[in-house]
Amino acid sequence: MGEEVVYESNNNTPIWGMNYYGVTLDETLSKEAIDKALRPALMKVGDDDILPVRGPKEYKNKEYKYTFHVTGNIEYFEGEEIIYKKDKKIYILKCHGGRIKN
Repeated sequence: MGEEVVYESNNNTPIWGMNYYGVTLDETLSKEAIDKALRPALMKVGDDDILPVRGPKEYKNKEYKYTFHVTGNIEYFEGEEIIYKKDKKIYILKCHGGRIKN
């Protein structure tokens, strides 16, 4: 579970935020296996036309495939991130966020 918050620089007022929660669906996999698929995908954020709040629409790394589907815009969005290993779903994350109203 995590949270990202962007603050206005002149007065530390929060102006944008995102919450997310992910779960490993295959407990036989080590955290390292998930990290090998997730970390490289997140480093590709902004490489395509998807809303840049997590990773790209799709990223493949050997036997792993990362996908991210997001609806909405930077003001309000919801997303779902999935990691597959050899076409088996092994990890899922849900996120949502947007502009914080003053």
